[in-house]
Amino acid sequence: MLKNKELERKGQGVRLNFIFGLLALIILVCGCKKGSNSSKDSKLSFPENYVELSYSSDSTTFSFWSPLAEEVRVMLFDQGDRGAVSEVFEMKKNGKLWSCSVLRDLKDHYFTFNAKVNGKWLGETPGLLPISTDLSGKRAAIIDWKETYNKEEQKESALSSNNLLDAIIYEIDLEAIATSSHEVYLFLLDQISHLSELGITHVLFSNVRTQNEELINKRGIKNLTAPWSGFSSTVSSPANLIRRFRTLIESFHQAGIGVVLEKNWIDIEKKTAFTYSYPYSILEKARGGEEVMQDYLIESLLYWQKEYGIDGFHFIGVESFSPKFIDKIKNSLEEKQLLYFGTQTFSGEEKIQEFPLLRQMYVGNEEEEQSDQFNFYNFIVNTPAVKEETLLNLFLPDYLNNTGKSLRAINSIPTSKGGTFSALFVDQNPYKLKQYQKMALAYLLTSTDTPLLRAGEEFFISEDKGGLEWFTVESNKELFFYVKELIRMRKSHPAFKLLADQSKRQNVVPLTSSPNVFAYSLVNHANGDSWKEIVVAYNRGNYSEKIEVATGKYTVVANEWSVSSAGLGTLYGPSLYIAPHSVLICYLEE
Repeated sequence: MLKNKELERKGQGVRLNFIFGLLALIILVCGCKKGSNSSKDSKLSFPENYVELSYSSDSTTFSFWSPLAEEVRVMLFDQGDRGAVSEVFEMKKNGKLWSCSVLRDLKDHYFTFNAKVNGKWLGETPGLLPISTDLSGKRAAIIDWKETYNKEEQKESALSSNNLLDAIIYEIDLEAIATSSHEVYLFLLDQISHLSELGITHVLFSNVRTQNEELINKRGIKNLTAPWSGFSSTVSSPANLIRRFRTLIESFHQAGIGVVLEKNWIDIEKKTAFTYSYPYSILEKARGGEEVMQDYLIESLLYWQKEYGIDGFHFIGVESFSPKFIDKIKNSLEEKQLLYFGTQTFSGEEKIQEFPLLRQMYVGNEEEEQSDQFNFYNFIVNTPAVKEETLLNLFLPDYLNNTGKSLRAINSIPTSKGGTFSALFVDQNPYKLKQYQKMALAYLLTSTDTPLLRAGEEFFISEDKGGLEWFTVESNKELFFYVKELIRMRKSHPAFKLLADQSKRQNVVPLTSSPNVFAYSLVNHANGDSWKEIVVAYNRGNYSEKIEVATGKYTVVANEWSVSSAGLGTLYGPSLYIAPHSVLICYLEE
């Protein structure tokens, strides 16, 4: 009897073990099936703190994100932009990432990844977020990251503010420097003292190319994280290039100047190395595909801030961003207190809500000529008087958001397409040209919103100069000091940073004068300014003109010759006179 019960218990145990084993097999099979269709049944996500290369003298670990891949390989090269592959390493899937380790010193070698999706090899890529590449950008470099830091003890940053409201931005075209036979790194280092004296708060590096144009056109790859190889043509290794880039950013910071990078993100999702990890044709249909691409792009921005201390970004093609992507960019950059603004490459009825925009004032662009925004070039060359509603548009732009709160814009003076402001007046005599330049820069630096100067505008650059000769300043010292004092005055007087919302409208009063004069007053201690009332006027005519103002004593702080907040002389209302082709700024003494 006992024996029968014991056999019965054993039989129950066998049956239970069989049931548990069957359940485990079902779970395993279901799990494999779910994993094989993850792109359809689960939401994609880009890994946080993503690192593709971990180097030490004993070993190098490679990692790559390609969730649909059937195989991934690492191709090793002895040289950067030339030479055949020397070794191939098969990677293994480990969670979300493919990885492999090589147990020897691979420093100064180069590598690419190649993923196989749906039976097809996607092609070689230096990675999604490569830290360093060869000069062509085709291959990632294996470097000792510790060697990219400067050995000397660095001085503390003197950067006081990263607020767009307080910014004076100075744009430098790096491609123009490189094509003018200049070493970009050394050239920029030489300009820091000049920019600091001028009063610039942020420098914008535009036309930053991370790979040669031929490669971008042929294969559509864009390197989002490695410094531009053309930045320094004399470096001996990728690690030295990064160290020089760090030195430059640190030098700007020590001078109190932030660094802003330009990002050309027009149709960006179709052009990045991401397509060699997760083909765009599949990604756009996947659940969460759009979000994972956006997370990847934002991760590339935060990398620049984390590794190099970059202070902001200028986005070209911002109108192609979805509202959700714009919110992600804003939230991510604002959390890090980074400056950001964008440029629309074409205008449309839809406004980019809550994203500061650079007003591109190119003369000859039909869209700009039809704009109701005040264009200083049109004021100079056209005879009709400036209407009151046009003046108010200067302080009340039409891109207010639905809360009635104004958005900041970034202003620049108008230019010819690809040229300069002075090139618009080639038939004028040199004196009149310089006066027009002073008027335009005074308008830029005393108007609401954030001013952006293009390199050389403070030296009277013109298209026929060629190269970068305009950085020889001796012949244009007068204009340089004029701009320097305008910037100093702007920084000291918040009336010139007046926000363009409805609550500030009563602070702007148009003034009566001739059709050749554009004039207004900033009243009631505008924006908390110490000056009770400020008169700002521009005369495009060939003769002196009269302006009707409130009765009282006025201290002149800017005229056709100079700028000084300490005062250049006195005038008395109710009638003030402004010289031909000049600006007049004065304040009413209490």
